[in-house]
Amino acid sequence: MKKRVKMSKAKVTISVIVGVFVVLIVASYLSQQRPAQEVPPADQYFRVLGSTVDDADFPRLPDTSVLLLRGLSFNLTAFAGDAHEVFLESTGLSDAQYLGTIEKDEVRFISLQFPQGYMVTEKESGYPVEIRIRSTEARGAITFYLVYE
Repeated sequence: MKKRVKMSKAKVTISVIVGVFVVLIVASYLSQQRPAQEVPPADQYFRVLGSTVDDADFPRLPDTSVLLLRGLSFNLTAFAGDAHEVFLESTGLSDAQYLGTIEKDEVRFISLQFPQGYMVTEKESGYPVEIRIRSTEARGAITFYLVYE
């Protein structure tokens, strides 16, 4: 015949407390896990206005349609609403630029310097420049065209 093992009340109480504690930790962790929110692409939230080439030259290449961009300025606006925690990145920039909050329809002047240069090839509409923007409201790339003469 099998002998029944009795647990003391103290052991039962400790087991229940530990079990409740584990359930609370798991429930807390699961409540922190929010599904990733879909945000619109940057070109549906931000607009680039009035771009200007501050410094550029034509490298000595057989293809004269290549522009080596060293400095660029433009105005950036968040036309779809306030944008928070805005970062701007581009090829040729060493670090992302933190812009903070851009309120709806606010025009923010941006000046970029490309220490190593940013090489762009001329297309029909001009020289395409791509910047990447991320914020809590939108993220993605915006391409705009420079006309340089």
